[in-house]
Amino acid sequence: GGVGMNAGTVVDCVISNYQFSSGSGAWVEGTGKLLRCDISKCRAGNRTEAYTGGLGAGIRMSGTALVEDCTVRDCTSSYFPGVGVYVLAGTLKNSRILNNRMTTTTDGYGNEGLGVYQAGGTVTGCVMAGNLAGNGECEDYFASGGTITGSQSGLYMPGEGNVGREP
Repeated sequence: GGVGMNAGTVVDCVISNYQFSSGSGAWVEGTGKLLRCDISKCRAGNRTEAYTGGLGAGIRMSGTALVEDCTVRDCTSSYFPGVGVYVLAGTLKNSRILNNRMTTTTDGYGNEGLGVYQAGGTVTGCVMAGNLAGNGECEDYFASGGTITGSQSGLYMPGEGNVGREP
């Protein structure tokens, strides 16, 4: 992958064209911080990995990680959700998650959260758009846990201050 961190801060960087099983652009965990970065054209996982990778082609987050004011765009994954950002825990703040693609027509999760898949943590003030499955189905955001506030998508998002169309 591009950046793997458990602590420290990465600021104002460009991360592009990396491939790894998961967290291809950046794997941010622990107390790590990724600020004002552009992550693009990263690739994660494939069907033969049998659920061991592919989560977060752009960014995979856990711990008390902070990802703020970043753009994650044009990343791909062959099978798993959270192509742009996979949030296990931590905070994704004021970021743009755009035009990420799953290269197959469906996955074991039903195309959930191709832009952002949130299993925990907080997503706030983010814009998600144009995140598509191989069949053209749009799914910018999905949550199985955590909190989302003040974010925007062309799709419905429950939570306070979010903007999106009703289902």
